[in-house]
Amino acid sequence: MTENTSRGRSRAGSPKANGHNSHAMEVNPFDTPEGREKRRKRKEAEQAAAAASSATVVSGRYAADACTGLSAAGRKALTRLIAVNVADLAAVGALTGPRPTRRDVDAWHAQRRVTWNPPPANGIASLSEVRVATAGIDPKARCALADVVRAADDGQTWATAVVDAARAENTYAALVGDRKQRPVSLTTAQLFDRGAPPEAIAALPDATTVALGESARIVRAWDAEDRLRATEQARANEAAKLVAAVEIPGRINLATYTPPDTAWLIDGLMPMDGSLGLFAERKAGKTTTVVEMVRSMLSGDEFLGRFATNLPAGARVALMDTEMTPAMLHHEYTKVSIPAEHLDRIDLHPLRGRSRLLDLRDEATRARWQELIAPGAVIIVDCLYTVLAAAQVDESSAQVSDIIDGIKALAVQCSAAGLVIVHHLGKDPTKGARGHSSIEGGVDTLATIWLDGPPAADTPRLFSATGRLDVDVPPALLSRGNDCRLTLSASTPRADRARAADRSDDDTAWKLISDHPGKSLRGLEELPTETRKLSRSRLRRALDRLDGLGYIVNRGSAERPAWHAADRPEDAFTIAADRAD
Repeated sequence: MTENTSRGRSRAGSPKANGHNSHAMEVNPFDTPEGREKRRKRKEAEQAAAAASSATVVSGRYAADACTGLSAAGRKALTRLIAVNVADLAAVGALTGPRPTRRDVDAWHAQRRVTWNPPPANGIASLSEVRVATAGIDPKARCALADVVRAADDGQTWATAVVDAARAENTYAALVGDRKQRPVSLTTAQLFDRGAPPEAIAALPDATTVALGESARIVRAWDAEDRLRATEQARANEAAKLVAAVEIPGRINLATYTPPDTAWLIDGLMPMDGSLGLFAERKAGKTTTVVEMVRSMLSGDEFLGRFATNLPAGARVALMDTEMTPAMLHHEYTKVSIPAEHLDRIDLHPLRGRSRLLDLRDEATRARWQELIAPGAVIIVDCLYTVLAAAQVDESSAQVSDIIDGIKALAVQCSAAGLVIVHHLGKDPTKGARGHSSIEGGVDTLATIWLDGPPAADTPRLFSATGRLDVDVPPALLSRGNDCRLTLSASTPRADRARAADRSDDDTAWKLISDHPGKSLRGLEELPTETRKLSRSRLRRALDRLDGLGYIVNRGSAERPAWHAADRPEDAFTIAADRAD
C-alpha cells in the first residue's frame, strides 16, 4: 500500500499531471479580454482595408473577363497566364476602367468556386507576355529557330535582328555551359522582346520536331564558326604580339642620304643580297642556265661569258631542287667540269616529291631550314611551281605572294648573298611568268629564257633581263659550246640569225665548189637547183664572202674565173657554240 500511495502522489505532484500549473505558466497576465478584442477588431479593419485596396496582381482568367476591347483569341490567350500585373494590363490598354480591388477579385473567384492565391514574382507574366496575349497570340507557344532563320534569309529585317541576338545568346550559353539557354526555340514573348512584330510572330508556325532538329544543327554550326573565329582571333592576337616585338627600321632622310656603291653578286644583273627570278619556257634550258650560274659564281668566271661574278671566297651555294634526282643533278654539274673543290661548296637538298618542305610561311619551318643553310650562301629554289602545287596554292592566287615572302624571309634570316627563284614562263612567253603577278613583283631582277621558234633541240634560245638598279639586258642569243657551257651573244637576235644564215650559206657554197671545182659563178648557177641548194643571189653573196676570207681561190683569170676550194679551219662556218641545247 505504501508503494502504491507513493507512486500515486508522485503522479499527482508531477507538473505533467497538474494541468492547472501548466496553464498558469502559459497565460500572459497582461493579455486581458479587452486587449484581445481590440486586436481582433484591428486585424479585421486591416483585412477590410486590404480588401478594399486596388489589386496589383490578378489571375489570367480574371483579366480575360475584366479587360475590354479584346478579341476572342486575346481572351483565350490571357487565360493561359497564371497571374498578370494589373499595371501591365493598363499599360497595354486592356484595362481602362477603375482598377479592381482585392475584394472584387476574391469575389469573382468565389463566385466561380476557383481558388486564387497570387504566385511569387517569378510566376507572374512579363509585360511582353501580356502584350503578345492581348494580340491574340499564345504567349507560351514556341517557334523553332530554323523558321526565324528562314525569315531572315527572305529579307525580313526583324528576323535578322532576332537571329543576331540568338547567336550572341548561344555564344554566351556555350561559354558558361548552360545547355538550357541554347536558342533552339523561342517563345512568342521572347520573339516580341527581340523586336518581332505581333503580325510576324502570328505568321510563324509552332515548333515541330523536324524544325527543332534543323535548329539544333544551326546552333551546332554556330558553335563551330565561333570556335574557328576564336582560333583566328587567337592567331591574330599572337601575330600582334610578334609584330609588337619587331624592330622597325628608323627613318632615312633621302635628302641627306648618301648611298654606298652598289655591290653586285653578278655585275649588272643581280645585286649582292638581292634576288633574281629566272623564268624559262618549257625545255628552253633553265637547268643548264642554273648550272652555268652556279659554276660561274663558284669559279669566279663570267656568267654567260659576259657578267662578272663576285661571290665571296668560301661562300656556299644552297641548292633546293624539286624536279631532279641526285643522280641527274650530279650528271648536270659534272659534265661542265666543275672541280671537286667547287662541287664541295654546293649544299644540295634534293626535294623531288617533297616540295612541301619549301612552304616557308611559318617561322618554325624557316628556323629548321636556317639550321641547314650556311650564313652568306646563295640560295637557289628550283622550281617554284612544284612548291605551289605541294602547298595547294593556285598559281593565280594572291597566296603566291605569301609563299614567295616566306622564301625571301629565309634568305634574310640566313644573311644570304643572293636568292634565285626558278619558275616557268606561261604558254605565251611574251606575257611573263606563269601565274600571279606577285611572282615577278617579288624579285629584284627578272631574267627570262625563251625559244625563238618551235620547240626543237636546235631552236635558238634567247635570254633577257630587266630589274631594279637599272638592270637592262636586251634579248640576245644563248649559245652552248662543246664544253657544255653557255655564252650570251653580244649582238641582237636578228643579227645573230642573219650571221648564222650567212654561215650556213657559206658552208653550202664552199661544199658546192669543193664538189664541182673549176667552175665559174655562171657555171655554178647553171647547176640543178637540188644540187645548188641556193638561189643565184645567195650563191653570189656567199662566193664574195668566201673569196674575202680566202676559203676559195680563182685558178682562172678575171675574165674566166675557175673557183677551187681552199683549206679552211675546222667548223669555220657552223660553230657549235652558236647553238643552245
